[in-house]
Amino acid sequence: MILTAMSTLRHPIHPDDAVEACGARLVETLGPHDPETGPALIQWIRWAESMAGRVDFPRLSAVIRHLSMSHYIYRFEFKLSETDAWIDWCHRANAIVASPDQTIRDPEGRVLISASSSVSSDMDAQVPRPNDAKDRRLDAETLAQRQGWKLPDGLPPTPGKDEVVMRDAEVIGWRMLAQFILAVRSESCLNEHPIDAETLKRRSPLAFEALSPRERDFIFNENPNPDQLDSYLRCYESLHLLSWTVGLQLQLDPVTDHCNRAATIETFVDRPHRDLLTQTALRPISEILDQADRTLIMLAAARIAVDQNEPLPKLNGESLDGIVLSQRLHAFNWLIDPEGNDWDEVDIAT
Repeated sequence: MILTAMSTLRHPIHPDDAVEACGARLVETLGPHDPETGPALIQWIRWAESMAGRVDFPRLSAVIRHLSMSHYIYRFEFKLSETDAWIDWCHRANAIVASPDQTIRDPEGRVLISASSSVSSDMDAQVPRPNDAKDRRLDAETLAQRQGWKLPDGLPPTPGKDEVVMRDAEVIGWRMLAQFILAVRSESCLNEHPIDAETLKRRSPLAFEALSPRERDFIFNENPNPDQLDSYLRCYESLHLLSWTVGLQLQLDPVTDHCNRAATIETFVDRPHRDLLTQTALRPISEILDQADRTLIMLAAARIAVDQNEPLPKLNGESLDGIVLSQRLHAFNWLIDPEGNDWDEVDIAT
């Protein structure tokens, strides 16, 4: 029979001799640069989506998320039952496995989802996570437990360091320029001293190259409405986060109030904007992911409190700021978005 393993790791994990000795012969590997990979994964995602209503939602969501994050597809001709070597390889590859019996299984062979009426899902089956992602989530949940925060069931962790393809420093630089000019334009309007688009363009022509069509519409709108102004003023929060990821901010401001806008502006006024594209470097990926998962946990706790008409959770005696958390999570999700969506299309669902 043919087994199809789908791995979320960005580098291939080649099966060793022990895997082949157990009867699993690799017949095909598809990676990020193979044109067949994307369509094949989409086909599996559509198949999984067809299970909606028949499979536990958190389980199904976790499987679909894994498929959408997968970088490699391995197809094996398999002649024997699972062995320790096969299970070990599946764990190392962080792979789930599609079988001819219309099931997708975890590395241990337990059924995650099944389209067959004769094969039931296994309650103990688990979508695999890299060890660093599990450790990171344990730390974040420990914080939540210590603070007494409520969290939703099945909240997926931030991806592991070997799963993500982080946007590079130059791309982040372009996005920071856009966020900066949007925030400045909004703040000037709210202060009733609007800086017009042409003046902004003379001061930072590079920033205008980074704007999305929607953002350009706002910048050139002479009479933006209050909701737009409020929305784009929040760009300071994502700008603060992004500037931290490339070392322009030594540390992140607390998430219990908006960032120090004056300090954030000073960072961008005092340096040539071209340097933001060429003279910065990402922090260690693990450090960025630690903050991303912590932000996800805090925003999830804040949203539960709002939904249940309860006071916002506190951190160090101060209430969490949902707007700050939302803007930071937007920036984090953009940084590690496996689909490479544009800024305006990034999801911040928890």
